[in-house]
Amino acid sequence: MDVLHINNDSNQSEESKIEMPNDFTGCNLLQKVYLLKGQIQILCCCTSELYLTPAPFVKTIKPGQIFRLLKCLSKIRMAQLSTTLGHENKVVLAAMPEVYDSFVKLMNDFLRFAAEDLTLYLPNILEFIAQLFTDIRQTGGIQQTGEKPFATLKKSLHKLLESLCDIFGAGVSIEKYADEIIPFVISDFLPANETITLNITGGVNSSLSKKQKKTSQQAAGMNLLNLEAKKRVTNSLTVASSLKALASVLNSSGTFLSESCHRSIQACVIGTCMDVQRSGIKGRPIAFNEPECRSSLYQALYSLLSNPHPKTPAPFRHAFGIFRHGHLNDRHPRVQDVCLQGNVS
Repeated sequence: MDVLHINNDSNQSEESKIEMPNDFTGCNLLQKVYLLKGQIQILCCCTSELYLTPAPFVKTIKPGQIFRLLKCLSKIRMAQLSTTLGHENKVVLAAMPEVYDSFVKLMNDFLRFAAEDLTLYLPNILEFIAQLFTDIRQTGGIQQTGEKPFATLKKSLHKLLESLCDIFGAGVSIEKYADEIIPFVISDFLPANETITLNITGGVNSSLSKKQKKTSQQAAGMNLLNLEAKKRVTNSLTVASSLKALASVLNSSGTFLSESCHRSIQACVIGTCMDVQRSGIKGRPIAFNEPECRSSLYQALYSLLSNPHPKTPAPFRHAFGIFRHGHLNDRHPRVQDVCLQGNVS
């Protein structure tokens, strides 16, 4: 990929180029797709390092080529692949989330060093984010080890959206795409009423001794606890990243959002805060047992108060009670600091 050119006096030789292996003889379709996926991940990581690593000579960056690749990649819709019956489409669909995740992280690295120089590409990035959120919702995905489908890709999208809003501020013009993007961000932190039912089938093996039965039951219990702990951690990271992205959107363009969108954010944030506080310590939704999620939730409420809509009054009465309750009853210092900041302001 001829993306990065280094200006120096010496001519670049053909031997300095890195050749990616393209011999897939003896591989089936699934192996070929996953080998290509691995190459894309390595290529994106190497490109990011080339951009971010300081060099004693001038670098000429050509982001247009990366965005042309992104445009070609956006033509492969996961929603369309999931509706077709062909085996080839299913194989490609299995690898596409990680391919998208590699390019989203590459975009985030672009913003780290280019910042305002990528202003012309903002519409392309926002359209790409909206398309990916739509595909994620329509596709459904596969749940692995208790983790929500597309959790890694969602966290990368939240981070990219947060970086855009923090770097460009109101200039990002997120309000033009807010009605498409904000509902997906909100759905990632709303507590889902999920229940787990364990049914025991089959009879008891009478040939096992009491000691063996007790050991097997303990091992099964430990496996369930490990899976539940992993599910809680991975889902809480998704919830925290979505709330941070929402807070960044409110800080950058909160007053420019449509009235209906702002009302929806207000209802969801305040309603979630009340549900978390009313449920108590033991009855909280799974994700909000983590202090990172609770502090991000209160920070989103603070951003909502700081950036009200001109036609919608800010919910100071509800927010004061929420911040006061959080400061007095939550034991984590980070959560207490955010609530204290809300009360003082």
